[in-house]
Amino acid sequence: MRLKSIELLGFKSFPDKTVLNFEHGVTVIVGPNGSGKSNISDAIRWVLGELSSKNMRSTKMEDVIFGGAASRKAMGYTQVSLLIDNSSSYEDRLPVDFEEVEVTRRYYRTGESEYMINRKTVRLRDIYELFMNTGIGRTGYSIISQGKAAEIVSQKSEERRTIFEEAAGISKFRYKKHESERKLEATKNNLDRVTDILSELEGRVVPLGKEAEKAKRYLEVFESKKRADISLWLYDVKNTHEALEKTENDLAVAAKELEIAEEELRRMENNNDKFFLEQQQNKMLEASSETELRRLEEEKHALESTVMLTEQEMEHLSAQKTTAASSRSERKEALIRSDERVKQAMCRMESESEEEKALQKQFEENDERLEQQQIELYEGEKAADAILTAIAALEKEIMDKRLLLSTIEGASGGQFERKAALESEKEEIAGNVRLISERIAKAKRSIEAYEQKVAEAKSAIAAIEAENAEGEQKRRLLSAERDKLYLHIESKKEKCASLKRMEELFEGYSQSVKHVMKASDDGRLRGICGPISHLIEVKKQYGIAIETTLGGNIQNIICEDEDAAKSAIRLLKENNAGRATFYPISAMRPTPIVPDKTLTEAKGFVGVAHKLIGYDPKYAPVLEYILGRTLVFDTIDNASLTAKAGGYKHRIVTLDGQLINAGGSYTGGSVKRDSGILTRREEIAAIEKEIASLQKTFADKEKELNEHTALLEESEKDAGRKRDFLTLTASLMQAEDTQKKILDTQLDSDNAALAKIENELASLATLADEEQTRKAEIGRDIAAVEDKIASQNNCLSEQKAKNDGKQQQIDALREENSALRIALAEKRKDIAACRTEITLASEEHNALQLQIENDNALITALSLKESAGGDKLTLTREKLQTIAQAAEETKKTCEQLKIQIEEREKKMNALREELKGAATKKELTFKQHTQLQSRFEQLKSESDKISERIWEEYELTYSDAQALDYPKTDASNRAETAKTLSECKNKLRAMGHVNVGAIEEYKEVKEKYDFLKTQSDDLIESRDSLINVIAKLEREMRVMFLDSFEKINANFGEVFRELFGGGKAEIRLEDPDNVLESGIEINVAPPGKIIKSLMQLSGGEQTFVSIALFFAILRVNPTPFCLFDEIESALDEVNVERFAHYIKNYTGKTQFILISHRRGTIERADTLYGVTMYEKGISKILSLDVNEVEQKTGVKTN
Repeated sequence: MRLKSIELLGFKSFPDKTVLNFEHGVTVIVGPNGSGKSNISDAIRWVLGELSSKNMRSTKMEDVIFGGAASRKAMGYTQVSLLIDNSSSYEDRLPVDFEEVEVTRRYYRTGESEYMINRKTVRLRDIYELFMNTGIGRTGYSIISQGKAAEIVSQKSEERRTIFEEAAGISKFRYKKHESERKLEATKNNLDRVTDILSELEGRVVPLGKEAEKAKRYLEVFESKKRADISLWLYDVKNTHEALEKTENDLAVAAKELEIAEEELRRMENNNDKFFLEQQQNKMLEASSETELRRLEEEKHALESTVMLTEQEMEHLSAQKTTAASSRSERKEALIRSDERVKQAMCRMESESEEEKALQKQFEENDERLEQQQIELYEGEKAADAILTAIAALEKEIMDKRLLLSTIEGASGGQFERKAALESEKEEIAGNVRLISERIAKAKRSIEAYEQKVAEAKSAIAAIEAENAEGEQKRRLLSAERDKLYLHIESKKEKCASLKRMEELFEGYSQSVKHVMKASDDGRLRGICGPISHLIEVKKQYGIAIETTLGGNIQNIICEDEDAAKSAIRLLKENNAGRATFYPISAMRPTPIVPDKTLTEAKGFVGVAHKLIGYDPKYAPVLEYILGRTLVFDTIDNASLTAKAGGYKHRIVTLDGQLINAGGSYTGGSVKRDSGILTRREEIAAIEKEIASLQKTFADKEKELNEHTALLEESEKDAGRKRDFLTLTASLMQAEDTQKKILDTQLDSDNAALAKIENELASLATLADEEQTRKAEIGRDIAAVEDKIASQNNCLSEQKAKNDGKQQQIDALREENSALRIALAEKRKDIAACRTEITLASEEHNALQLQIENDNALITALSLKESAGGDKLTLTREKLQTIAQAAEETKKTCEQLKIQIEEREKKMNALREELKGAATKKELTFKQHTQLQSRFEQLKSESDKISERIWEEYELTYSDAQALDYPKTDASNRAETAKTLSECKNKLRAMGHVNVGAIEEYKEVKEKYDFLKTQSDDLIESRDSLINVIAKLEREMRVMFLDSFEKINANFGEVFRELFGGGKAEIRLEDPDNVLESGIEINVAPPGKIIKSLMQLSGGEQTFVSIALFFAILRVNPTPFCLFDEIESALDEVNVERFAHYIKNYTGKTQFILISHRRGTIERADTLYGVTMYEKGISKILSLDVNEVEQKTGVKTN
């Protein structure tokens, strides 16, 4: 077999569907660091069943799902598929009868997994078993990363066994051995449990046999008791029914008499109401007149009060005018005094300001002199610092020259030896520079060719992307509209499904109804038709009326006959699932109302309830029985009129759910629908219709979007092909540029070293000639510097004397300025006081002026009010006279009405006496009717209780009991039947507690005991068989492992010598006596080295040891394909070349897929894939044949 392709969808950095096809030979996958190329290796390992998130380079398995990027949302699942060519031409075919095998793994963000082989769901263990002994798989050696290569060296010896067992082909045997051991353990556990149960059952069989015999005798006596009890009950029920019929007839007569008495009482009440209404009208007129009289009297008193208050207000206004005039005169005098204060303060402020200006001028002149003195002092100190700095520099120069003189004298000894060493090193570095320069020139030519191709590709891509930008914006708008429609449809579908699910699960129904319907659906009950609400169709306008009429019946169940009802009730009782009411179609005897002309022509009549619904005719007896005695009217007023006219004989319901019961009671108020049970199916139909309309709109939008997307995708594919070529070329250019930079760095380093050597040699050549001259010069320099230091010290003393004189002048000026500053502050304080006094006087002036203006306005307003008050007083006096006349006329009208009311009250008293007599007569008739009603209810209750007791004890209805054909009881033999019943009850009590279930229990226990005895024998046989299988597997595994181990050891030595160019290598078992569990040691000795531990090897040597071991295994058991993930990254260029060349020796039997960025490996590729991350977090695959790359880029890769 061979690997044909891998398909990734939503795996790590590959959100889009990505397919890599693999041909014979070597396939190399290249790409920059972080581009996602190792995710391909992870995907192959993952699809083969890897369960460790650590091995997947993740913290949790959910991390393998694409987690989103700047322009892409995170995905909800990932899927990877491997396609394997399993044609008959291959010797190492998988053990399945398919030419191609596709292995798929899918993982959801919720944690659910799916495994498939050729798109059929399988278990994970099926995938493990499929690849056992092929070297492929989770524990195989077909996928080797850099970490795994180092791991084989660093692992403990016992941890290396896995790949050797896979190579030896015993993985499947070990798996079978583990399975057999697990089955053996389970068999032993099962045998222990069966033995325990058998011991327990042996102690129960005999006692249960005795209890079963006693239970049979008990059932015989119970049957005799049942016969007597049923016969007595049938006799009593017959007598009760006769008494009920007689009472019902008497009740009808009493109801007629009650109706006549009520009619007479209503007539008299109407007359009384008429007189009462007239009397109330007269009383209302009297009360109205009295109210008007009181109002007029109150208005009269109010007007009198107004006259008095107005006179008082006029006097008060005159006094206010006098006070305001006096206040105005006083304020004018204060205004004159305020103006005088302002003038005096302004004169003082002008004098103080002149003195303040003179002080300020003197202060500024002193401040200028002080600043000039400070500048001169600063310059003097700066000059002194410069002299000190110069002295320090001269002293340092003397020390440096003396140190240099000492150094020159000590260095001349080793110059000759250093010169010889430098000339030898110069020749070696010059040779390296020539070699590196040639390689850099070659790299530059390759990079220039790549750069030209990159520029051309970028130009073409930019043109296409500009055209696609506008198309993408339109696609997003279409997609948003489509998604909005989709979400709306899904919301409606979810609601519809929810309603359907509620309908299927009988949501809103009682637990007992659900239990019965589930049993009916399961086939445990037959003859169940369904709840009434499921079997009728109700129009929306009648929904409330029908639901109110049904009431509790809405959940009651219709069934075919009495047997179906009994079976359902028995089931509820056995399972303690509650109670339910059943309507057997065969038992119903309906007497529906046939509306006469009076009813059909009545105002607001809608119909008889059962005529307003739709249903299967087979359910007519039940629905006519439940709804056929109820009339439907539009409103409560119309229903009340008809009920009253008909003597409350019928039950009436209104469209809004108000109810008038037969007999006259009313039930009504707000209506709460019963969980929408009746309207649920109607709502489902409406939603389905709406969904169909939305789906049509969605299909049109989807079509438009698909057409636009197809055009956009075609354009994007064109851009994608150009980007692929650009990225591949850029990757190759980057690899070449990286190599050039390494060479440039090395060349710069060698040139720098060469220049340094040449400079040092030149220095050594001249140093010897200059030493004596230099010593003499240094001596003369030291003497000159000492003379300079003495001169600088004299200058420093003179400068310090000048600086001290300047400092004394500055201190004197500062003291003078302090005195001036204090005098200025005092003068400015006096000026501020003058300003404050002026401000206060001005504010007082303004306030007095405003108050005088207010006084003038007040006097004017008071004069106007005084004039208006005189007019108001005149008008009020005129209105008072008119009100007094109207009050006198109203008083006379009240006296006349009182006389009329007294006369009508006498007539009403006489009518009340007549009404009282009629009410007494009605009460007596009603009492008689009530007594008969109570008697009827009592008899009916007694009958129901007896029937309920028989049902609870024997589960029999009246018709069931008659059908039993037991001996009948009459008045002559009733006493004898009762005696028989008593004797049977005594016998049952004498038996005490009886376990009736012992009969069935004994049968079950006996059958279970016999079954377990047989099972125990089978388990013992199975245990012995498994022990033999495990022993046989261990023998075969030992032989196969030793044979393969010896071959691998021999090959390991050969491959090691070929790769290392000599040396020795071997593998050996730590415990040869325990072949199947022993650890494995690796001993190697590279040429010219003695190694005691593998950890003494360098990183590259450890990698080469691992590679040698893997190639040794491939010689013994070649795997169909092998994936190396940067396994050679730790090798130098020479060993990379050797590794890549060595792979070619194995391509005859094994496909090689190499993830690498090393040039030596890339040059051996038959097929080249590039991985690029064109957008952060999103990887893309580029594929080109090697010949195609050479043709397009003009650069040879082989």
